[in-house]
Formats: sequence, C-alpha cells, structure tokens
Amino acid sequence: MLTILCGLEDEAKVIKDRRDVQVLWGNARTRLDVVVARGCKALISFGVSGALDPTLKVGDLVLATSICSPEESFNTNQAWRTRLDTAVSGRAYETSFYCDGNLGASNAQEREKLYKEFNAGAIDDETIYAARFAHVNNIPFVALRSISDNHKTVIPSWISKTIKDDGSANIEEIMKHLDQTFDLFALAVNFGKALAALKAVYAVTGPQLCWEGK
Repeated sequence: MLTILCGLEDEAKVIKDRRDVQVLWGNARTRLDVVVARGCKALISFGVSGALDPTLKVGDLVLATSICSPEESFNTNQAWRTRLDTAVSGRAYETSFYCDGNLGASNAQEREKLYKEFNAGAIDDETIYAARFAHVNNIPFVALRSISDNHKTVIPSWISKTIKDDGSANIEEIMKHLDQTFDLFALAVNFGKALAALKAVYAVTGPQLCWEGK
C-alpha cells in the first residue's frame, strides 16, 4: 500500500481513486505512527510548497532530492524520483526541501537567508514528518509538490490560523481579515495555480504516483 501525505484537504481531494492508497492530511502528520495503515510500503509527500529559490515560479513542480531542517536531513528514493520526473516529462525541478514549519520564511529577506544557508529550493510543513516516518520504518519515500508562493511572497502571520487542524479552511478566521482582500485574493489565485499543477501530475501518474511495488 502507498500512503500519500498532504497538508490541506484540497490537496488530498486531488487523489480520486483510493484503492490500495491511503491519503492523509491535516494534523495526521504529527500522528503518522498511529494513523498510517498497516501494510504501508511507501510514502509520498504531495501538495503545495513555497519557494526559496528565486528562479521558481508559482505552478512549478518540485521534486525533493533531500529533506533538511536545522537539526536533521534525509534523502529521498532516487529510483522513484526518476520515475516521477519521467512521468512529468522532466518538468520537475529537483532540489532539497527545507522543512521547519515555515518558521523564519515570511518575507523575501528571510527566504533568501534560508536558501543560501541550507541550499534548499522549496519549503513546506509536512514533508519532514513523512521523511522521519519513512526513515524509522525503512520504506521508500519521495516528495513531489507544486509552488504556491514565490520567494518574494509575504505571508501574513495570521494565515496559519485560517487552516483548521483537519486541513480545511477556517471560514470564521478568514472573515476577520476580509479588509486585507488583496493578500487573500493573491494567495488564493496562486494556490489555485499550484493545485492545477498537482491535478496535471495526477492525470499522468494516477493514484500510485509512479510507485512500483505491492
């Protein structure tokens, strides 16, 4: 069985056919040791991410060569990564992912600092959890994501509160910030572009996302 870890409910909904596939999202990332199905033989982190590399644009695909944080690092499965890259006709940018809860990456200056210090092109929340679980359980692991915000995007501090623990939108919290419609609109448009890129990946790979094995 393949387990797919997403962050948001909208990302998880990209995966339509879930036979022999387990899709997790929301706060499942912090409970993988109890929520991952028995028989899991491979794990992929799938969803959107932010850019640290200034050459990456919204909607670009990124494949993780490795996962890093200030305290640890993990490599992804090269053979699986190659199959995914071939499936998307070589359009995925291979780079390291920085994963530390998006801390210290709310503006261009902070992102540039992380890019230079860790030589990582993308940043996200979930992938480090998937990497740890795969390492402990000795199973193949990759991360394929699409860019939803570029290296210059300013992420307001309140944005994290607009997502519930289950990965769905917190409408009540969003309503509190309707006076900042530009920020919300721009982020929503870019998220839509990133989600469209994920759907295109699913269209050519199917729910197994080029994993080989039973």
